[in-house]
Amino acid sequence: PAGKNDLKAKIEFDFFGQHFSFTFPGLTQSSSPQNLVVAGNTVYFSADDASSGRELWSTDGTQVGTQLNADLTPGFDPITGLTLSTNPGELTFVRSADAEQLFFVASGGLWVVEDGGTARRISAVNAAPDQLEAVGGRLFFRAGGKLWVSDGSESGTMRFDTIIPPNVPLKVSVLAG
Repeated sequence: PAGKNDLKAKIEFDFFGQHFSFTFPGLTQSSSPQNLVVAGNTVYFSADDASSGRELWSTDGTQVGTQLNADLTPGFDPITGLTLSTNPGELTFVRSADAEQLFFVASGGLWVVEDGGTARRISAVNAAPDQLEAVGGRLFFRAGGKLWVSDGSESGTMRFDTIIPPNVPLKVSVLAG
């Protein structure tokens, strides 16, 4: 008979034509992966590993290549004692000529992972973003009731009402009758 140490958990799923399979030794509880999105050869998702809370994870489809991207809110809530979580959502992949970027919403802010690096918050966005959409190598989204656009940099993230159009020549003519 199989003993406690012989137990294994296996998770398999197909996502956009790619098959992923994970086998975890020992007694394993589900991390409840959510919000899966493909970015190049990597799948990003949110998961709760029972020690970091619900955070951003990535995988290349192997156990060794499955890792926590960053614990964006480390520690515990002093009142409840529960692990702090960022609850990443609206994971959106954007491919531009310069980079592959994963944008997501967490802890009321906009975050970006560029070319597989560590997540960083875009502080130019001062309201909780939603409705993230990738168009033409940039991210469009709504925050504070306004339309925004981002290329992933602080200087390239702006509200549409702050975008200054190029100078347009104006010609005024007075017609007398």
